[in-house]
Amino acid sequence: MNIFQFVKSQITTRQAAEHYGLNVQRNGMTLCPFHNDHAPSLKVDTRFYCFGCQVKGDVIDFVSKLFGLSLIQAAQKLAADFGLDPNTPQSAAVVPAQPPVVQQRRLVLECTKALTDYERLLNHWKTAYAPADMNAPWDGRFAQALHELPAIGHVLDLLYSADAKLREDTAKALVNTGALQRIQTNLKHYTEEEQFELEKEENRPAA
Repeated sequence: MNIFQFVKSQITTRQAAEHYGLNVQRNGMTLCPFHNDHAPSLKVDTRFYCFGCQVKGDVIDFVSKLFGLSLIQAAQKLAADFGLDPNTPQSAAVVPAQPPVVQQRRLVLECTKALTDYERLLNHWKTAYAPADMNAPWDGRFAQALHELPAIGHVLDLLYSADAKLREDTAKALVNTGALQRIQTNLKHYTEEEQFELEKEENRPAA
C-alpha cells in the first residue's frame, strides 16, 4: 500500500476539513474555500464536491488545493498532521510501539471513517430499496436502514462533536462490542452497482 492509498484509507475529507478549520454542518455542507462562497455549497464526506464551482476529488486533492501543495506533499502533510506512519516496518517481528495518544487517535479515525461510510450506504438503501407503495413488502436493506440509521447518526455525533475522552470511549466501545467489526464486514459486501450508485448520488447537483 503506497502513501496515497494509506492516507485515503485512514482519513476522510470531512475529517481533514474540520481539522484545518472548516465549520462542517451535520449534513456535511460547509463554505467552499475555493471560491467566494456565501452559503455552504461544499459537500465533504469521504470525498468532496462543490455545487458552486464544481471542484471535486479525494482527501489528498482537497489538501493539495487548500494549501497549494503537490499531491505527494499533501499526502505527507496529512500523515504528519494526523499522526499516521505510512512506513511498513522492515521486520514484522519488530513493530515500533506507538504512543497511546496516537493509538487512540487512529482508533477514533478508523471508527469515524467506517461509520461515515456505513451511514452513506444505509441512506442509499433507504432510498433505493424503499417500497413502491404502502402495501408492498419491505426489502431487508430498507428495513435495516430504518432500524440502524438513528443509532449510527448518534454515534457519529459523539465521534465528531464530543470531547476527546468521550470520542475515545465511544471508539473503544465500538471495538469491544464487536460493532466496528460488524460494520466493516457489511461494508465489504458492497456490490459494484451500489458503489457506482453511491458515487453518482455524491456528485449529483442539488435540486
